[in-house]
Amino acid sequence: MGSSHNLFITLLVILLLLLSCSFLVASNHPCLEDQSLALLQMKQSFSIDCSSAIDKDCCSWDGITCDSNTGHVIGLNLNNCLSGCLASNNSLFHLLHLQKLTLIGNDFNLSPIPSEFGTLTRLTHLNLSDSVFSGQIPVEISQLTNLVSLDLSRNYGLKLSHPGFRTLIQHHSTLRELNLAGVDMSAEVNYDWAQTVSLALPELRVLSFLQYLSELYLDSNNFSPTVPDFLGSITSLTSLHLSNCRFYGEFPRNIFQLPKLQSLLISFNPELTGYLPEFPQNSALRFLDVHSTKLHGKLPHSLGNLKFLIELDLSNCSFKGPIPPSVVNLTHLESLDLSSNLLSGQIQSSLFYLPSLLELHLYANQFTSIVEEPQHSNYSFTSSFCFDSSISPSPSVSLLEDLQLNNNQLRGKIPRFIFHLTCLLNLNISSNYLSDVVDFDMFNATHLSDLDISNSGLWFTNNNRANSTSPQLYTFFARSCNISEFPDFLRYQETPLHIDLSNNKISGKIPSWIWKFSLRTMNLSHNLLTGIDLVGLASKLPLQMFVLDLHSNQIQEESPSENYFSRTNSTSLILGNISSYLLGESYQGNPIEFSISDNKLTGRIPPTICDSSFPNIFDLSNNQLGGRIPECLTNFSNSVVLNLRGNNFHGTIPQNFIGGNLRSLNLNNNQLEGNLPRSLVNCKSLEVLDLGNNLINDTFPSWLGGLPKLRVLVLRSNKFHGSIRGPPRAENGFPMLHIIDLSFNSFTGHLPSKYFQSLKAMIAVKRDKSSLRYIGDSYYQDSVKVTIKGQEVIYGRIIEMFTTIDLSGNAFEGEIPQALGNLKSLMVLNLSRNCLAGQIPSALGHLTQLESLDLSQNKLSGQIPVELVDLTFLSVLNLARNNLSGSIPQGRQFGTFENTSYAGNLGLCGPPLSRKCELDDATTVHQNSTSGFSKQEKEDLASIILDWKFLALGYGSGVIVGVIIGWKIIPNWRIEAFFKLTSRKRRVHGGR
Repeated sequence: MGSSHNLFITLLVILLLLLSCSFLVASNHPCLEDQSLALLQMKQSFSIDCSSAIDKDCCSWDGITCDSNTGHVIGLNLNNCLSGCLASNNSLFHLLHLQKLTLIGNDFNLSPIPSEFGTLTRLTHLNLSDSVFSGQIPVEISQLTNLVSLDLSRNYGLKLSHPGFRTLIQHHSTLRELNLAGVDMSAEVNYDWAQTVSLALPELRVLSFLQYLSELYLDSNNFSPTVPDFLGSITSLTSLHLSNCRFYGEFPRNIFQLPKLQSLLISFNPELTGYLPEFPQNSALRFLDVHSTKLHGKLPHSLGNLKFLIELDLSNCSFKGPIPPSVVNLTHLESLDLSSNLLSGQIQSSLFYLPSLLELHLYANQFTSIVEEPQHSNYSFTSSFCFDSSISPSPSVSLLEDLQLNNNQLRGKIPRFIFHLTCLLNLNISSNYLSDVVDFDMFNATHLSDLDISNSGLWFTNNNRANSTSPQLYTFFARSCNISEFPDFLRYQETPLHIDLSNNKISGKIPSWIWKFSLRTMNLSHNLLTGIDLVGLASKLPLQMFVLDLHSNQIQEESPSENYFSRTNSTSLILGNISSYLLGESYQGNPIEFSISDNKLTGRIPPTICDSSFPNIFDLSNNQLGGRIPECLTNFSNSVVLNLRGNNFHGTIPQNFIGGNLRSLNLNNNQLEGNLPRSLVNCKSLEVLDLGNNLINDTFPSWLGGLPKLRVLVLRSNKFHGSIRGPPRAENGFPMLHIIDLSFNSFTGHLPSKYFQSLKAMIAVKRDKSSLRYIGDSYYQDSVKVTIKGQEVIYGRIIEMFTTIDLSGNAFEGEIPQALGNLKSLMVLNLSRNCLAGQIPSALGHLTQLESLDLSQNKLSGQIPVELVDLTFLSVLNLARNNLSGSIPQGRQFGTFENTSYAGNLGLCGPPLSRKCELDDATTVHQNSTSGFSKQEKEDLASIILDWKFLALGYGSGVIVGVIIGWKIIPNWRIEAFFKLTSRKRRVHGGR
C-alpha cells in the first residue's frame, strides 16, 4: 500500500513537470515574421553603428524585447547607433505593440518627429532625447494616453508652440516622468506654461490628473515668468529641474519643503530671488542646486536637517553670514559649493572632515580665518584609505580631494592640518592675505596634483630636501610669492604640465633642466630673468608646449654687441634656438602662445622661424629687434595675433597676407614705410589693426571698411595724406569700429560725415555692463594707447564698449558735422589741432556717454552750446585756443572745469574765468540759458530784456529812476514771466 502511494506521488510529480515544461515551451514564442521584417527594413533605412549578431529569431537581437506569449516586439532600445532621417513611412511604425521605445543619442539629422508616433498607442515609455530632432512636436504625441514616461530633452531644435503645453499633457493622466529640457517653449511664455495648465484646471487640486507625476525636467527653456506656486502642491514630486529658464521674482519656499522631493535644480536663473526656508527634519533632499541665482539671506541652521544630502550647490548667489555649525550633520555630503557669495567669519576644521566629503569650494567669499579644532591636530594619517569605496567613512579622517579657498580674506598662518589632508588632489589658496612661510616638503598629500598658492601672501622657500618621494604635480601656480630662484623640488617632478611662476623675483637664466618636462604651459613673466640656458636643449625638448610666456624680464642675447649695426643686422640667437628647438619640426601639437615681449632682444628675426610650428599668438613687442619683417609671418593660416610693436623694424610691411584666422596685427612704433598692403582685405577675422608711429605713406584705406569684424583702427603718427571721402557702400563704412585714431597725419578736407553715419557700433548704447567683454581671449588681451587731455593713456585690455575717435593733429577744415551727434555711445572725441571753423554743433549734446571732448587749437567761433551741460559723464573738456565768445554755460560738469579748458578764447566770459560778462553779454547769457524754453517763452524774455535795456539807456545816469518807471511800464505778467524764467535758469545752470 505504501509503495503504491509513493508510486502515485512520483507519477504525479512527473506529470506536473511535463505540463510545466510544455507550458514554458509554448510561452516562449518566437519572433513573428512581420515583426522581423519591419526591424530589418528599419535597419536598412539608417546608417547603423551597432554591433549585434542577427539570427532568425529577432527576439534574441540586442535591444529587442518580445512578448513571450505572442512574439510581438514590445520593447526597442537602440541608443547611440542610428544616423539618418526618421521618415514618416519608416517601418518602425509597423511595430504597433511597442510599449517601450528608447532612441537616445542618435543622429536624425534635424528631421522632425513624425506624427506617426501617434499610432503607437500602447507606448508607456518614449525616450527620444539627444537625438537631433527639430521642428514642432506633433500633436499626435498627446494621443499616447498610456505614457508613463516621456523624454524629448536635449533636442535643441525642437519647439512647442502649436499645439502647446496644455494640449501635449492634458490627456496623460498616468504620466510619472516628463522631460522637455532644451525644448523651445518660448511661444508659450506667460501662456501655456504659466497659465494654460491653470486655465485647463482652474484650481490647484485639479492637477490630480498628474497625481502620479514624480519627475519634471524643464531646464533650458525661455519661460521668463515667475515660478508657479502650484508646483509646491504636487506632493508626488521627487525631482524638479528648472535650471536656465530665465525665471524672475521670488522662488516659492514651499517647493523646498515637498515631502518626497529628492532633487531640486533651479540654477542659472540670474533674476530669481528668495530665501532658503526652514527645512523639515524628515526632508528627502539629496541634490540641491540653486547656483547663479539671486537667492540671499543667511544660511539657515536647518540645513543640518538635510541628512540625506549628497550634493549642495549654493554658489554665485548673495548669501551672507557664517556657515551654520549644523552642516557637520550632513554625513552623506560628497560635494559642497558655497563659492562666490558674501559669506564671512571663520571656517571650522570639522567642515574638512565630513566623512563623505570629496569636494569643498569656498572661494570668492569673505572668510577671515580657519580654526583648527583639537580633534584634528593629529597628523599621523596615511593615504591608504583614499579612493577606496570599500572603507566606511569616518569623522576622524578626511577624504577631501578638491579644496578651493582662494579669493577670500584669510589672514595669519595656514593651519597645519591643511598640509595633512592626505587625499587631496587639488588645493587652491590663492588671492588671500596670509603671512606664512611654506616649502614643498610640508605637503603630506602624496596624491596632490594641482597646487595654486598665487598671490596668497605666502613666502615659498626653496627647500633642498625635496626628493623623488614628493607629490608629483600636474599644475603648480605660484604667482607673486616672493620666489627668488627656481624651486628645487621641480627637479624631481616627472609629469608637470602647467607651471606659473610669474611676478616673482627670479633672476639669472632659465635652467636647462626645466626643458626636460613635457610642459603644456609655462609662465615666467614679470621676473628678473636675464637669459635661457640652452645647454643640451636639443635632447630635452618640451615637444607639446602650448603656451610659453617670458614677457617683462631682462632677457638678452648671450653676447650683446655694443655696435648698433651689429645688433640690428645679426640674427637673434635666442629666437633662433627657440624656433629651431622648441617650435621645430619635431614639435607635435599646435602652439597657442609664445611671448617674449618687453625684454632686451636684439638682432633680426631668424629665418628658421619660417620653418617652425608657428604659434597662434606671437608677441615680440617692446624689444630692440631690427631688420625687415619676414614675409612668412603673414602667411601662417593659424596665426591669430602678431605683435611686433615697439621694435626697430624697417622697410615695407609684408605684402602677402593670406587672411586665415588673423585677429590682431600690431606693428606700432617701428620704422615701417611705404604703402599699406592691399592684401589686408583678406583678413576677414581682423579685429585690431594698430600701425601707429611709423613712416607709412598712403591715403586713407577706405578699402578696409568692409572688414566685418574690425573694431580697432590706429594709424596715428604716420604720413597718411589726402581727404577722407565717404564709403562707396554703407556696408563698407567700418560698421563694427569702436576705436579709430588717425591723429598726427596730413589728412585734409572736410571731416568724413558719411563715415560717421555708418559707424553702427558707436550709435547704439550698450547699457548691460554686467556682460562686459574684452577684445581678445583668455590667453591674450589687446592694448591700445588713447590720448586724453594731452596725455597718452594705455588701456591694457580693450573693453568692447570703449569707443573713441581721435582725428587730432591733421589739417581738416570746414565745420564739425552734425552727424557726430548720432554716435551716442562715443566716450572720447578729439578733433584738436586742425583748421575746423564755424560753431560747435549743439548735436554734441546728444553724446550722452561722452567723457572727454577736445576741440582745442582750431578756428571755432560763436558760443559754447548750453546742450553740453547735459553731458553728465564729461570729465575732460578742452576748448582752448579757438575764437569762442559769450558766457560759459554753468552747472553740472561745467562747474568742475578750470581756466585752461577755455584759454585763448578772448571772447569768453563768466566762471571759471576772471572776466565777468558785461551788459552787452546779457543777450548772450539769455541765448545760452533759454535753449530749453518754448518759442513764446523766449520771445517774452527777449522783450523783457529789451525793455530794461531801453529804460537804462534812455534815462542815462538816472538808472534808479528808470528802474522805478520800468516797474510801472512793464505789465505784471511780463515781470512774473521774467522771474520764472530766470529762476529756471538758476535751476538748470546751478545759479550764482
